[in-house]
Amino acid sequence: MAATDFAPATGGYFPSPVAESPTQQKSFRASEQQTLTPVTLRMLWTAEHGADEVFRVDGQPLVQITFVGRILSVESSSSSNISYVIDDGTGIMQVKVWLEVDDQGATQQHKETLGVGQYVRVYGHLRNWQETLNVVAFRIA
Repeated sequence: MAATDFAPATGGYFPSPVAESPTQQKSFRASEQQTLTPVTLRMLWTAEHGADEVFRVDGQPLVQITFVGRILSVESSSSSNISYVIDDGTGIMQVKVWLEVDDQGATQQHKETLGVGQYVRVYGHLRNWQETLNVVAFRIA
């Protein structure tokens, strides 16, 4: 093996691929990454919201988020969703859980198991709907 076979920049024996310039890099698409970022509600309220409709905290895109908080109120205005107001000590956020229309058991289970004053972990996506930030949750435990 000759010394020219070693590529010190990559730490291996193969030449490194040519790095893309910033103008050649692809734009971020949420479907390409499935990261779960632990956040506080203050971080969500101060997140940057660019023209690409992606929220960013410290320059990193928020795809899926998780946080812990206490339920302040529960409202079920329709059979298709339940709305919670949750406080994590740094802020307050409305969290919506969308339910299957034909799954009345899930609606009843949410009402019975998740009540005011309970601490929960929320998993979901940050959304901006009608100029209001909220979290669309896919799981509350």
